[in-house]
Amino acid sequence: MPDRVVLLAIDKKKETQMSTSNNMIIVNQSTMAEIKAVPVPEQTETFYPTAHADVVNMVQNLAEGALSPQGYRLSKNVFGLARKGQRLFGMVTFKNGSDEQELAVAYRQGYDKTMPYAIACGTSVMICSNLDLSGDIVVSKKHTMNGWDSIRDATLSALAQAPTVFEKMLADAEVMKSISITPNRGFELLGYLRGHNILKPVQLSKAFAEWVAPTYAHPTDNMWGLYNSCTEALKLESDPTQAMARRLALHTVFTNNFLPVESGASLLPQVNA
Repeated sequence: MPDRVVLLAIDKKKETQMSTSNNMIIVNQSTMAEIKAVPVPEQTETFYPTAHADVVNMVQNLAEGALSPQGYRLSKNVFGLARKGQRLFGMVTFKNGSDEQELAVAYRQGYDKTMPYAIACGTSVMICSNLDLSGDIVVSKKHTMNGWDSIRDATLSALAQAPTVFEKMLADAEVMKSISITPNRGFELLGYLRGHNILKPVQLSKAFAEWVAPTYAHPTDNMWGLYNSCTEALKLESDPTQAMARRLALHTVFTNNFLPVESGASLLPQVNA
């Protein structure tokens, strides 16, 4: 069984279709030429690095193979570099019926021997490219001689769950839209997210600004609008590991702490203004 955090298997037959977006979900968004320009570290007896470009192509090829037969259509594949090109973070999105959200497959890898390949599934809001992740990050083994077989198995296993994750997150979004909150309540919840280290200080400031005057046409009177204020703020995260982990943590807090339980009461008590 693979450890948690998804990895990727490689298929070099298809040349990845690259797309850039004005909605910069990926910090330091890069082109394929820029990614190929980063030198691949030398192989050693214990370290077998995989080129960033191979990972980008691999994720898209496997995702298309797994999702296209189920009616998902490739939308775009965007990616960026961090730490002077040593770390890669990308996102492949697929359309499937929703006019608001796309299925998203987020992936990462590193040349610095500390970050294994990984994948997580979720959604991307079309008008702003805000990335929302849920469930587990599926992690493969690190860059080892026999790591590719386990990487492929882990990737396909994660992709098999992607449609289920997608449908669940669409349902979560509808629940968020149904919960009205005041501006002050939104400020309180943002403070909670900072207190529990879901948002960094700079991300909190951005989330405050988005809640008051959103960059995109998100509501400012319900939980869905607040959620998108946070995912917009998380675009400021450049580290691939943190980019995944904070989005997963954000979704967990919203669904477990901010949304109503069966009794109709919120798990997070109100703060008196």
